[in-house]
Amino acid sequence: MRFAFPTALLVTTLTLSACGEQPTSTAPSSAAAKIVDTTVAATLPRLSDVVVLDVRSPDEFEAGHVPGAVNINIDSEDFGAQVAELDRDATYVVHCSKNVVDGRSARAMSTMQSLGFERLENLEGGIVAWMEADAPIEASDPVGGERDAQSDAQSGASVLRLSEPVASDDTTETFGSLIPDAPVIALRDVLARAEDHVGQPLVVSSRVGQVCQKKGCFFVAQDAEHAIRVSFTDYGFFVPTDTGGKRITMTGRLIARMRTTEEAAHYAEDLRNGTQTMAAGVVYEFEADGVRIPKV
Repeated sequence: MRFAFPTALLVTTLTLSACGEQPTSTAPSSAAAKIVDTTVAATLPRLSDVVVLDVRSPDEFEAGHVPGAVNINIDSEDFGAQVAELDRDATYVVHCSKNVVDGRSARAMSTMQSLGFERLENLEGGIVAWMEADAPIEASDPVGGERDAQSDAQSGASVLRLSEPVASDDTTETFGSLIPDAPVIALRDVLARAEDHVGQPLVVSSRVGQVCQKKGCFFVAQDAEHAIRVSFTDYGFFVPTDTGGKRITMTGRLIARMRTTEEAAHYAEDLRNGTQTMAAGVVYEFEADGVRIPKV
């Protein structure tokens, strides 16, 4: 069963399905739908009978989620029991990180359908697409409570830390995944033979130029004359917004993609500084699974 937002709120056309996942044969079908733009997206969970259900892990949820979303981990043993307590008359917008085929949101929707839930929608692209659209997010404050990351950045907060490190010692802290014990390659050497490295697992060292000041959701790595945008796998973590200028070690892979003019302008705005430009066209980027950052 489809649901519709009030006509006044239908602004930007996107598609809704499951965290980038196409629905399975047991999950409700998904077709083109409308989603509100970033100005009113935060009101989504407050619309009558609409609940955003985030089925990722609690750690992923705390790192950043749709404002007002409800979190029930699809991988918890009592997922079905928790879901069974929800209102079956409400409309549920279900998502995980990317909504891939047979992914977590598709499994969640299948379980909910078997329990009698009919008003189900799957957010195409999941939280990754939501963040890439620059829609509002909330993150859990380290001492408890919710914090609007975008509002904090715009109000002039000096440093945003939307993720907690997975490891820390006297001199460094690591965000995302731990750095494997493997040879470390300088970024300039990677980019000098970029075609040979695309898609390969790498451990790379580089200086950080600029960091996204809205969320810490990407940064520009710079080594001599070489510069590259670094994003984080599935938006699974963020780095502190004061990481600029530090020499980091990161693990992940080099990718080649087409960057649109609109994306280039958006990234430049998030950097809030004209000293580094983001070119449009075919570019190399780095998708990091983990980043190790010096404390000073």
